[in-house]
Amino acid sequence: RHVSSCYKLFSVLADINGAIDSCAIEGGSLAKIDSLAENEFVQSLLQVSVHSGIILGDSAWIGLSDMNEQDSWRWTDTDERVKYGLSLMWASGQPGARNGENCVEINVKGEWSDVGCHLGRPYVCEVHIEQCPQGYEPHMDQCYKFASSGMNVYDAMTDCASSGAHLATVHNVIENSYIVSKRDSKKDVWIGLIDSGDKMGFKWLNGESSTYFNWAADEPPTESGQTCTVMDTMGEWKHESCEAKNFAVCQGSGKSIPKPFRCPVGYNHFVNACYRVDPTPTNHTEAEKICEDEGANLVYIYNGYENMYLQEYLKLTTATEFWLGLTDFTLKGMFSWTRGGKLKYKNWAEAEPRL
Repeated sequence: RHVSSCYKLFSVLADINGAIDSCAIEGGSLAKIDSLAENEFVQSLLQVSVHSGIILGDSAWIGLSDMNEQDSWRWTDTDERVKYGLSLMWASGQPGARNGENCVEINVKGEWSDVGCHLGRPYVCEVHIEQCPQGYEPHMDQCYKFASSGMNVYDAMTDCASSGAHLATVHNVIENSYIVSKRDSKKDVWIGLIDSGDKMGFKWLNGESSTYFNWAADEPPTESGQTCTVMDTMGEWKHESCEAKNFAVCQGSGKSIPKPFRCPVGYNHFVNACYRVDPTPTNHTEAEKICEDEGANLVYIYNGYENMYLQEYLKLTTATEFWLGLTDFTLKGMFSWTRGGKLKYKNWAEAEPRL
């Protein structure tokens, strides 16, 4: 990553059109270089790959060409002219201004040359990423926020969700080390690994899978019930009661963190939905009508983490049982959500459902 873009050097050889198409598949474009610092960054990527033998040759495509108009050098993704001052990047005697040499490569010295677009070259793709919102810090292609007050995991989940993020997921030692380096050295922090007690074991809150875990010795317990996970001061993971007070790490990509939205008056926000409890006893049909009149629906529960949140949220009321938007009206014994969603997550009480 450099400033607000991520870059990847592809070692496979491609002509300019193949390189452009490949970058588009990645959600980006051939690298557009707007400063000397950016040129040095791309140069360093190329140098490392050449010295390690990852690529053949000593040059790679960037997204500059004069294919549309001879000697009018423009970037392929924006059609902008190359900025004044970057003409210093041309190698001696370049651009050659020969017919057919309409595309540009960068070499390990950081110099540009115009060559035939049909030639096979490695290539550098660039993907622009959104800047992190206020309060978040960038790392790689993600944004992180480090909470500075103790809270239980439910409050931590809500705090992260209020800005469109989630409790941090950790998929490798680099991410783990980053969190260790940035957090308060004296406090354990919540991460988004939770055993919701549904016999599925520990899973990431946002649904992602992972093969990387950094459990401390004798962790996790074989029978933990509903428990959550903290990262300790050494970066090791330990199970913890979800009611314990710890700091938290929120995470999201710049693109995935939307501006916080407001729920209607009386509703509480969690992840991407708004919830309201009506403690007045009523039958299922009437409850459904009340929700529909407010532009809502009886609650659907799609995973153990949403179930955990609602379990905690409902402790704020005096009522003990609440309607869900789950019925077998369509086909006896086949439960589905009232607006057509399939029943994937289940947390039936013992001896339920009674058919």
